[in-house]
Amino acid sequence: MIQSNHFLIACGGTGGHLSPGIAVAQELTARGHRCKLLISEKRVDQTLCSAYPELTFILLSGIGFSRKLSNLPRCFWATFKNILQSFRLLRRTKADAVIGFGGFTNVGIILAAKFLRKPCFLHEANRIPGGAVRTLGRWATVVYVPEIFQKQQQLRMKVCGFPIRREFQKQDKTIAKQRLGFDPKKLLLVVVGGSQGARVLTQWARKHSGDFKKRDIQLLCLTGVRNNGEGAEEAESFTSSSPIRFIPFCRQMHIVSSAADVVIGRAGAGTIAELTHCETPSILVPFPTSADGHQLANARVFEQQGGCVCLEQNELPKLWEKVLELLSNKEKREAMSERLRELHREDATRMMVTDIERMLGAK
Repeated sequence: MIQSNHFLIACGGTGGHLSPGIAVAQELTARGHRCKLLISEKRVDQTLCSAYPELTFILLSGIGFSRKLSNLPRCFWATFKNILQSFRLLRRTKADAVIGFGGFTNVGIILAAKFLRKPCFLHEANRIPGGAVRTLGRWATVVYVPEIFQKQQQLRMKVCGFPIRREFQKQDKTIAKQRLGFDPKKLLLVVVGGSQGARVLTQWARKHSGDFKKRDIQLLCLTGVRNNGEGAEEAESFTSSSPIRFIPFCRQMHIVSSAADVVIGRAGAGTIAELTHCETPSILVPFPTSADGHQLANARVFEQQGGCVCLEQNELPKLWEKVLELLSNKEKREAMSERLRELHREDATRMMVTDIERMLGAK
């Protein structure tokens, strides 16, 4: 009989932290455990969480660290509140263990778990560890990391991929295009800047929207909840027959990724994992100021594995040429999809949860 445990899962701040947290919570809940997910007050968290009424979410104070002197008092105050809330929460819930997915929501709860001698587990999705994992990882029971990872001597590490939510399953391309209201016989380019959008990619898509129409190429651009400009459609409105669409957000990214012939996007670990899962060819434009350049490292490794084309943002004038080259070359797209199929080898969610159960002594 499996012992039921109570977990606090710190995963707020970005979709790249929240999505794997939800995936692990789904698996833990299915195995009879109890979970509460700790999220931030950011809009992106509220938008994604609204699709999971069966899960319990708790708001924690906190903001990302800023190097600007004028912002430091606000950062320290938010962090102090985060730590106080975390201690109170851990004591009140009597949780058995803590799981963190990086970011500022992890700070207080990992410190509280260490002080109260609770097991804590961290997951680092990127090739270069983030500040939260570098700082807090020394206190973790285990840090789960990608296969190709910048080693950190003080961390107790195990290789694990990116947990994918249960509903995120590859769809038939023709059916996926039809579900989104696009013509299945025509090429579809999807432009997405991650959970919060990428203004530069949205601007590029708007600039070339006329060129796509002339070439009879369909376009879906996800602008992000903070870049929802004038004229954008509602997030889940796929009844339109327009071949060129700009929408702020989509909760059905498994359908979008399955429908796309090519995706242009950033190089967050979550994006790469989802593209791999759906075997979708892509051109990745790493966010140039990502912490420690982790997106560029992610994209370079992925390109070396044959999973994408990497283009740095200062090379954006070449993007139109790269898009046409990939869209016009079916054999290259099929070869990339085949390589992605080979890269998608494990169920990271089950592996991580099974390992945590084993270390907690579940029988």
